[in-house]
Amino acid sequence: MKPLLTVLPLLIIFGIILIIVKFVPNKKRSNGVTIISAWFLLQSIPMLRYRPVILGFAFCALFISVAIGLLKLYRPARIAAIAIWIVLFAIQLFGTIISLIAINQKLPESINIDLPKELAQLILCGLILIGLSIFFTRPKVKDQFR
Repeated sequence: MKPLLTVLPLLIIFGIILIIVKFVPNKKRSNGVTIISAWFLLQSIPMLRYRPVILGFAFCALFISVAIGLLKLYRPARIAAIAIWIVLFAIQLFGTIISLIAINQKLPESINIDLPKELAQLILCGLILIGLSIFFTRPKVKDQFR
């Protein structure tokens, strides 16, 4: 039962992506933009676990609206996708700096800081930000959003 509960939301989101792509036909849209918008849709699911709940729903709605905007090739959606990753990178950077500060402090046993994991997440988030920025600022992609 547990594997089904893990796979079922992914199948539902995959179906939603297919429906959206079907109902939002656009011959100008490249495969890269479609994949990135699908990725934003998939990332909207984990946003629902944030507390307070209203914040989770706000993040989920933001990710879904950016994904649909990318599918419809709206220029503000392209800028919002980069801006969201800048904010996520800043949050990750702040968490890594706090971990670096806390690693020298005497902490209770219940708090476990995994510094290599934190640094790997920071590097991955930075690489995705650089990749998205390069992809969305290419002249060929910019012309799609005009």
